[in-house]
Amino acid sequence: MPRLVHLRRIIGFLLLGGSLALNSARGQTVYNGTTVPGDLVIAPSATVTFTGGASFTGANASLGNYSTYYWNQNGTLASKAITFGSCANYQIIDTS
Repeated sequence: MPRLVHLRRIIGFLLLGGSLALNSARGQTVYNGTTVPGDLVIAPSATVTFTGGASFTGANASLGNYSTYYWNQNGTLASKAITFGSCANYQIIDTS
């Protein structure tokens, strides 16, 4: 079952290692060195950043309408299918 990253809360999540930082005022979630089990589902209008070797174990990422997924780390996001909602975006931030 996919995990839902909601604007202001995490529901039913198991995090493996690393850290999780929430900024509820802005609807932002930062995963630093964390492995998120299963598929990644980002709620509409949410912003999620992966950094410090963070990853998810599932094969799919689903970005809700107007959501943003930042890949803020060196490395390759390989063998993942990404589905974009309306006006959703994915950005790679060069950390080298």
